[in-house]
Amino acid sequence: MSRIFNEVRNLRVAISNIESAQYKLSDERREAVKTVQADIRALFKNLPAGLRHLSHPSLASEGNRYLLIDLDGPEGGIVNGARTRFTLIDICKSLAGLAAWDIARDEFLGEVNEFSFRDSTFWPDWMIYSNHPQKRKVWTDAVFHSDVKATFFRKILLPVSGPALAHPAFARLADYARSVIERKVANMEHLRGFDAKFDAYDAQVEEIERKAQSFALTEGQDPEILNAQNGELAGLIQTMDWTYDMAADRPNRAYAEQERRIRALLSALPVDDAVVVFVQNAGNDWVKAPYYLQGHPEVKQMKAAA
Repeated sequence: MSRIFNEVRNLRVAISNIESAQYKLSDERREAVKTVQADIRALFKNLPAGLRHLSHPSLASEGNRYLLIDLDGPEGGIVNGARTRFTLIDICKSLAGLAAWDIARDEFLGEVNEFSFRDSTFWPDWMIYSNHPQKRKVWTDAVFHSDVKATFFRKILLPVSGPALAHPAFARLADYARSVIERKVANMEHLRGFDAKFDAYDAQVEEIERKAQSFALTEGQDPEILNAQNGELAGLIQTMDWTYDMAADRPNRAYAEQERRIRALLSALPVDDAVVVFVQNAGNDWVKAPYYLQGHPEVKQMKAAA
């Protein structure tokens, strides 16, 4: 008895241990980011206005090349989501005039016009507050020295080639950018190294998830038969908002009632059958099965006997 529950619970514990390791690794990565930020900040010591020292025509000139460094990546807000991303950008001709082109991905990034190479203080209201069609066409993913001055900045745009390099301070920026491209900057390479570590943890979690779902759905009773016998429970699990109590100051009462009903229906089944129904219908939220079953009579009995 309870073989499936125990296996799924143990696998959930294994994922929790990996998540703890990811939190620790995230702290280490944050320190590495600070070191890189200090390196970049030092490059701008003699450029108090950053790239704004240059005129807009000079910045938005055909043939210019830039390196956009994103220290956290698009999912940096997630503990295990931060990755270092680099985009090498060419300013080139287009049907509309000029365009920003992602060299590595061979991808159009947007039109280069009077709104490019400027922060939002230079934009009209329709560029800031609306989803105007013209806004979607403009390349504005440029980061200037105002952010470098900040305690913690995540993106920086550096020149790689162009007329700005005639000035020694901008030439130093370009030297650093080229060294990053050639992977010759030790602190940046140290930061890059965290990407593979996070990827390895993610792969471990995915393998555990596959194992848990496969075990629950093949070692117990037929999931389809259990679903047919427990249609209300299956439907409640499928439609549950598992984050209802975390996403708002005042949780949705309807989901609180739904949670109580799910717990009650799960407790009425043999615990292993309850696990199968939960895993079958919860998708990626199968990991919550042990939590939702902690009040199950068989689980309480196991705890009392331990």
